[in-house]
Amino acid sequence: MGEDERRRRRRRRSGEDLISGLPDEVLHGILVRLGCACAAARTSVLSRRWRRVWAHMPELLLDSPSPPPGPAPDSFLNAVDGALAGCLAPAVDRLAISLSADSDLRAPAWRVAPWLRFAAERVVGELCLVVSPRLGLPLRQVPRVQEAELELPACGRAKAIALFPQAEWRLRPPPAAGLFAALASLTIHGGRMEGGELSTLVCEQCPRLTVVSLCVVLVAAADVSIRSDSLRSLWFRAMNTRRLEVVAPRLEGLTLSESVQAHVSAPKLAKLVWRGGAYDPRNHRFPDVGRRLRLLGIGMNSAAPALLRQFDEVGVLSIETFVRQGVLGYKRFLNETKTLPKCEVLSISLFVNRHGLTPAILHLLRSCNGTRKFSLILFDLNDPPATGIYVHSVYLNLRHAA
Repeated sequence: MGEDERRRRRRRRSGEDLISGLPDEVLHGILVRLGCACAAARTSVLSRRWRRVWAHMPELLLDSPSPPPGPAPDSFLNAVDGALAGCLAPAVDRLAISLSADSDLRAPAWRVAPWLRFAAERVVGELCLVVSPRLGLPLRQVPRVQEAELELPACGRAKAIALFPQAEWRLRPPPAAGLFAALASLTIHGGRMEGGELSTLVCEQCPRLTVVSLCVVLVAAADVSIRSDSLRSLWFRAMNTRRLEVVAPRLEGLTLSESVQAHVSAPKLAKLVWRGGAYDPRNHRFPDVGRRLRLLGIGMNSAAPALLRQFDEVGVLSIETFVRQGVLGYKRFLNETKTLPKCEVLSISLFVNRHGLTPAILHLLRSCNGTRKFSLILFDLNDPPATGIYVHSVYLNLRHAA
């Protein structure tokens, strides 16, 4: 009889459960799958063996429950404080703290600051902090809350950071350069920053960034410059930006969602999504971008013709457009979509009044130059149901249809 079998028999005779006899690494994996650090901490009541197992977990996931029933106003915040204070792991692979969007719970900046300091000391992988209860609202519609400053401490070992602060919080990055040395992915949706601090954060303090997603408000109107040799994907929306400069030799994907002057130097650009208002080649310059893209997306009210003329061939072309009432409205639609670049896949989101439906579809089909797949989503503005705009979806495989 082997030693392992003798130990198992002794545990069975002593009444010890087999799960408690597993190595800590295995128990940590079990607790992580609970999906909640607070639930993992409650396993400490099982036995002495479990008392401190949770404190060494490599992941801490803390999500506030949705009401009803809900916690007392500060109980979740206290639970987060307690979980971080009780954590004994020298390194945390993932820290995620999220306030439910369904609750009225608010976390003041002074309560959040210690959570970020904990992350700066322990997180070696991913940090996700969601304390804004209105993530789906446009910036102009976010309700005002008490203004406060929140310092972003240096997280030298974190590889991915996603912050969703309250809209009126003033975010202050650390003063020195190179402090986010391992950071590859940065997301900030919410809060207010100075233009110069935003530029410094991306360009100088995060030397290894590959993915950046920004949706903030600048404290005052300012220029923003993003220069990076490592950046591959950029999603930019910063209200009060006067002019955006992007110099990124490896940039492949760019989404602009605010109407600003822009100068983009990105010779490897392959995916462009334009939601930045009217495109004007005099104010929006792409001096070294080629005539071919893998994907081009054009949002509503973006003056599609001028942008479409910049490219000869697109793999996937996605356009949102209107067919407005009246002869002038229909002629405007024809003008916006008469010259489409050659594309493999054409996807149209069309807001249409019923009287212009059939000729609009025929016009789009005639505009498919070399198109093999055609996708059309119709938003019927004349006959909406009680719940909102009526939507029709059409998908054609033109290769097979031919």
